[in-house]
Amino acid sequence: MSSRDVQEKTAKTNEERYGGHFSKNPDVKQKKRDTCLRKYGVDSFSKTSEFKDGIDWQDLTRRGFETRKKAGIAKISKIERAFGDFLKKYFDLVETQVEINNWWMDFFIPSINTYVQFDGDYWHGLNVSLNELLESDKPQNRVIAGTKIRDAQREQWFAQQGLRLVRVRESEFKKKLYDQILNTIRGGQDGLQTV
Repeated sequence: MSSRDVQEKTAKTNEERYGGHFSKNPDVKQKKRDTCLRKYGVDSFSKTSEFKDGIDWQDLTRRGFETRKKAGIAKISKIERAFGDFLKKYFDLVETQVEINNWWMDFFIPSINTYVQFDGDYWHGLNVSLNELLESDKPQNRVIAGTKIRDAQREQWFAQQGLRLVRVRESEFKKKLYDQILNTIRGGQDGLQTV
């Protein structure tokens, strides 16, 4: 029996017994929750310390991203991809999605030993203070605050290691400040703000 046949047979059985995939059946979901509450004191096994402690989250994240990168489905926005194409016009080698210290950096330019982060103004909270984000009731602002905090931690780590990190704002690229962007990346004084 082929894997396609097995999938079709499984789907047919689930449809007959549960009216669709068993995991979407409300009775099955409730039974699963009740069992987890009784056995572990939480409503999902993934919330237990046995589950959480058994996983190397950094390794899992790294391997997942590497898989998506190899498959060509890494989450890179159109504008970030355009920025990468822009960099490739001016530098012989531009590596994308490079891991360092368990962080994924947008770009690395080996010829000038420089890491480049392309920051979206909204999701990196570039036009709002950290305090405003933390005081907000909006859930997305908490996510943006977390990004802003991680960005500061990266900047500090890069400085401590003596590594060069340049941050380029999406809005700078959209304004076509190409000469200033390139000057900053190359290490010139008449460019944009650098870290």
